[in-house]
Amino acid sequence: MVGLNVGVCHTADEHLVQGTHTLHFVHIATSEGTGFPEYMYVGMLDDVQISYYDSTMEKPVLRTHWSNKTKREEFLKIHTDYIFYGREVRKWGLRNIVQHFNHTGVHTYHNTGGCELHHDGTRRAYSSHAYDGKDFISIDVETMTWIAAVSQAGLYKQQREANTAWQLKTSYYYQQVCFQLLEWCVQYGVGTLQRKGKEQSHTVFLLNSAGAAHPEQNLLKTNTSEWLYSDVMLR
Repeated sequence: MVGLNVGVCHTADEHLVQGTHTLHFVHIATSEGTGFPEYMYVGMLDDVQISYYDSTMEKPVLRTHWSNKTKREEFLKIHTDYIFYGREVRKWGLRNIVQHFNHTGVHTYHNTGGCELHHDGTRRAYSSHAYDGKDFISIDVETMTWIAAVSQAGLYKQQREANTAWQLKTSYYYQQVCFQLLEWCVQYGVGTLQRKGKEQSHTVFLLNSAGAAHPEQNLLKTNTSEWLYSDVMLR
C-alpha cells in the first residue's frame, strides 16, 4: 500500500556550503491505483525547485526567472528531452521489476540523482534507484557500473550494462550534460539564486511503500530513496 501525506518544510541557506551547487532530480513511476500520475519529475537547484513534470502534462515547466532568454530555452529543450527519456526508462524499469518479481497491486519505482560542482572545480555525479521504497540498484558514474543493492537487481544490472545505447546516453548525461545544465542554472537562473537567501516554505508530498509519513525526516535529502517531495504551485 502506498501512502501520501502533505506537510510543510521550511528551509534556509545556512546548510549550504558556500560556492557549492547541486542540480538534483527525482523521478518516480507508479503503477495504476495510487491516485497519482504514473510518472512524476522534480528538478532542484540546491534546495529550490526549478522544474516539474508529470504524465498528465504536455511538457515540463520551469519555476524560476532566467536572465538570459536564449539560455533558458536551450536549457528547457535539453532538460525536456532527458525528462521524457527518463519517463520511458523509469516506466520500463517498474514494469520490468514487477514482472520479474511476479508482483501484483500498487508499486513504485523511484530514482534520485544529479551532479554537484564545488568552487575548486571538484565534480561529483550520483544516481540511485529504489523499488517500493527500498534500495534496489545504483550506478557508479565514473565506471558506468551498475551496483545491485539486492540480489534480485542482478537481471536489471545485466540488462542496463548490455545495452550500449543506454550506457552511452547515461554516461553522457552524468559526465557532461548535467554539469552544463548546472552551470547555466547558476549563471543565468538569477531568480533561483535570489530565492536561496530567503526562507522557503514548501508543500511536501511524502510517498512511501508503507503508507506512513515521518515529518522529522530531512525531506530535501531524497537520495535516501524513500521519499518524493514536490512544491506548492507545481504548474
